Amino acid sequence: MQSKDFTLIDVHIPEQFYIVGTDKFIPYNTIDQRLTDLPSDKNAKIILYCRSGSMSKIATQTLADLGYNNVYD
Repeated sequence: MQSKDFTLIDVHIPEQFYIVGTDKFIPYNTIDQRLTDLPSDKNAKIILYCRSGSMSKIATQTLADLGYNNVYD
């Protein structure tokens, strides 16, 4: 995390404890409505996380469908 080159987003609902270095909290089911909170460059690296991985998987697919091509969960 010291040389972080990505945006780290917590997508879990309800809101949970953050990983240190988290940049934003955006609920997974509203991520397509919060595009102004994401990097404008669709090639920017974005890492999404939640407690078990199911919500971040959905949010990752949503962003991929919107043209983001460097998104991970």
